[in-house]
Parts: sequence; structure tokens; C-alpha cells
Amino acid sequence: MGRSLLSVENLTKRYPSRSSSEGEVVAVDRVSFELHRGEVVALIGESGSGKSTIAKILTGVEQLTSGRVLWEDGAVASKAPRLLRQRIQMVFQDPFSSLNPVNTVGYTLMRPVMNYQRCNGAEAERRVKELLDQVQLSPASLYFNKRPFELSGGQRQRVVIARALAAKPQVIVADEPVSMLDVSVRAEILRLLRSVMGQQGVQAMLYITHDLATAEILADRVLVLYKGRIVEHGTAKSILRRPMHPYTRLLLESIPNPRARRGNRVPVSLRGENREGELRLTGCLFAPRCPLAHDRCWREVPPLEARSDEGYVACFNASQSLVQTGAVTARDSGA
Repeated sequence: MGRSLLSVENLTKRYPSRSSSEGEVVAVDRVSFELHRGEVVALIGESGSGKSTIAKILTGVEQLTSGRVLWEDGAVASKAPRLLRQRIQMVFQDPFSSLNPVNTVGYTLMRPVMNYQRCNGAEAERRVKELLDQVQLSPASLYFNKRPFELSGGQRQRVVIARALAAKPQVIVADEPVSMLDVSVRAEILRLLRSVMGQQGVQAMLYITHDLATAEILADRVLVLYKGRIVEHGTAKSILRRPMHPYTRLLLESIPNPRARRGNRVPVSLRGENREGELRLTGCLFAPRCPLAHDRCWREVPPLEARSDEGYVACFNASQSLVQTGAVTARDSGA
């Protein structure tokens, strides 16, 4: 594993409650992790788990309530907004709304190239065409003067990726970058995202998704987020093959797999829903939905502790969860 490039320490985000009687609500609760050089980290969770809030804080769209984000050189991200914008760039979920429909592809990419790479005229145009070739929009001259409505969804997302690369960032934050694309092009975009590592200065990526199947393609490590807290953390291989937290098992069970033998599937309760910013409850936040919950789970918050050579889990019943799954998930059972 490479050196730590970016460190997130006890990141917390609170919002005022709409109800004066409820006080504040917590969207992200003391989240800590690192991004190392040369790796892709997947942040996994249902809608409302706090994933996009973390992305907005890392990219400077939202301000954190407490905690800090540090670069390897000791710079505090929130205190250097221009440096933050250059070092971290976003690939958005919706390529349809994230591009100005009036501007051509060339204009869209020329602006960040001129702002961050300090070049103009013919040199800026040359670099834009290099970016288009890099994201596999070739020949570049064919796309340079097109507007977004003239492109397919996959082509638009390639332009969004090129725009992120134009600033020569160190970190890419990709927020559900394939969820709104046709299934036929999702794998292509994921392979493209993986290929940009090491190009145009990109040294690490945070991939945000609710889909563990795509994380298997792209990620080196996985962080599982539930109601603003990390409940499991490990290598992509260990989490996909030996999930320790019942919530991670729930996410795996939700992946369609027609080859899976139902006899190997372990039911996980689906009671309740995950809502970002929901008021904190005593004990484990997953207890109301967990088939393994007992009295201690309702009284105490399980700490995130090492439970194997490859992972950490915040669950008092992690050993029981592994026994029940037999270390076989729905992803493996059709093999």
C-alpha cells in the first residue's frame, strides 16, 4: 500500500433540525479514513447513509462541523479552498445536469485547462484534445464542438471525467458515476475511471456507491457506511467474500445474482429505512434492522475494531455473523 495522501480524522457534520424540539441531526458521525497513493477506496452505503455529505465536505461544497481533513504535507484542506479545488476534483452522478447545455465540449474543458494549467490559445486547445483522447472520445476533433445534447449518456460522462482531469488533481471523488447510465456502458466507464489512476497527476480515488458489485470491479479497499458511521472497513476482497457486519451482508444480498443457490442465502431483516441525518439512538444504529441484535446492542455503541488480518468491524456479533454465512455470500454461491 502506498503512502497516505489524504487523512480524514473524526469527520462530523450536523445540521439544524427542522423541528425545534429535536435539536441537531447528524449526517456524518466521527468518520476517519485515509486515502493512499495508488489506490481506489469505495465508500458504500444506502441512500441517506452520509456518502454524498462526505463527498461535499472533501470537495469544499459543505463545511464540516468538527474533525479535519489533512494532506500529507500537513495542509488543512478547509483552510486552503483554491488548493482544495485543484487537488480534489469531482465526477458527478448525473452527466445530464452537470454539463451546461449551452457550452460546447471544447469550451467546457478549455476553462479548467486555462485556469489550472496556466495556458491559453492553441496550447490549451491541444491539451483539451489530449484529454478527449484520454477519455476515449476520439478523434477529439469530432467532439470538440459538440454540445451535451448531441452526446450519449456515456459520452457525456466521459466529458465530465475529462473536466475533472483538466485540473490535474491528486484525488478524484466519483459520486455514483455510473448509476444513471445504461447497463451496457457502465463497465466501460468503470474501466476508464480505473485507467486514469496515475494520469494527469491523479494519485487516489474515492468511489462512492451503493452497489458492491461495481466496487468489486474498481476498488482496492471498501468502507461501509451506515447512518453516518463506518461499520466495516477492509480490503474489497475480504468484504465481498467474508462480510462480517450484518448490514454488509444485507448490501451483498441485494445484488441480483440469478446463479445464487437460495439455500446459501442468509436472511437479513429489512425492517425500517435508512435516513440521512436521523436522530441518534442509544446503542448500535443497525439494531432495529438486525436479526442478531440482543440487549447489549441496544445499550452500547460497538466500536470499530480489528477482527481479522484484513478488516475492521463495528459489531458485537461479528463472529456469529461469519458462522451463519459460512463465509459464503450470494456473490460466491453461484461459482
